[in-house]
Amino acid sequence: MSVIQRKDGRWICQYRIPGKKNKTQEYFGRGLEAERKARDRNQEILDSQKPIRKAHRPSPSFWDLAQAYIVAKEGSITTSTKDDLFYKLNGNILPEIGHLPTAQVTPYRIDQYVYKRLNTVRSFQNPLIPPRKIKATTVHRELSIIQAILNFAAKRQYILDNPIKGYEMPKRDDEIIQPPAHHEILAILEHSPAHLERAIVICYFTGLRPGVELFGLTFDDINWTDRTILIRSAKKGGLKKREVPLHQEFFGYLMRWKNQKRQKYIIEYKGKPISSIKKSFITAKMKAGITRRMPPYAFRHNFASILLRRGANLKTTSELLAHTRTETTTRIYQHIDMDLARDAISKLPPLGKSTPDTIHRLKRATR
Repeated sequence: MSVIQRKDGRWICQYRIPGKKNKTQEYFGRGLEAERKARDRNQEILDSQKPIRKAHRPSPSFWDLAQAYIVAKEGSITTSTKDDLFYKLNGNILPEIGHLPTAQVTPYRIDQYVYKRLNTVRSFQNPLIPPRKIKATTVHRELSIIQAILNFAAKRQYILDNPIKGYEMPKRDDEIIQPPAHHEILAILEHSPAHLERAIVICYFTGLRPGVELFGLTFDDINWTDRTILIRSAKKGGLKKREVPLHQEFFGYLMRWKNQKRQKYIIEYKGKPISSIKKSFITAKMKAGITRRMPPYAFRHNFASILLRRGANLKTTSELLAHTRTETTTRIYQHIDMDLARDAISKLPPLGKSTPDTIHRLKRATR
């Protein structure tokens, strides 16, 4: 009995049946799932004989598990999530541990990975952006991918167990990013190409996520009579879709865009739908002289913060953001507004006509 992989990649289980001259071969297809089935069949045959012998099952490499994970997730994750997964796997994770048998992906080996990544200095092509070390939050996300792949492999029985189950992740160092100020938005728009200008305007007036929610918008999603726009939510566990009323100025933008030329998607570049605004946004931001960290997602923060500090209903704001719980909205987006803070502080009653000397005399009198 044996498990063999053919040159064409197919896995077979080969064994003898008493009374037959030639060996019997069972085919199970290609890939990790096929290999598992072939080895399970081989073990089944071994278990039926005496003495019972254990079949040797080599540990698949982490690269093999990553490929199986990507195939299994096809269709269940968004394009942007898949692109981010590919970027992190091919850029950092697989070059470091992809060649290792899964049994060698130990906590000590992950400690080495974390140490190397945290001490990596990232440089940028743009001279205005100084080199900086990789953030612990970035490494935290990479380790989350590694854990997800190993948990998936254990669940599918490609491996016996996750070898780094319970590994202590590095503490995140998320940076608090202030929403863009009004003058910053206008400066970026001034240096934006047409497709980026549309993206920023849409994000400003709807608060949608600047990913699949933005790039999938079509002119058919606009209800011109009721003046609303239908947004199909990203797969984040919240509302699947929501209708957002059109601000009067935003309605004017949409009317002009619709009359400019016939196209299906609201945002297109050279006649084709786009899947990212990252590069064009960075370029426009640099040309506008803005060097602080401000991703396109900051416009969603801006939308929520403005609505909340101007007295918009919390539940309504939460629904516009596609949150299922208002706690999520307040926890993430309700930044303190300095004007409101000053107004709140001003409501404290004064102590009276107290000067520092008066306060000093009062203290002495109470001793």
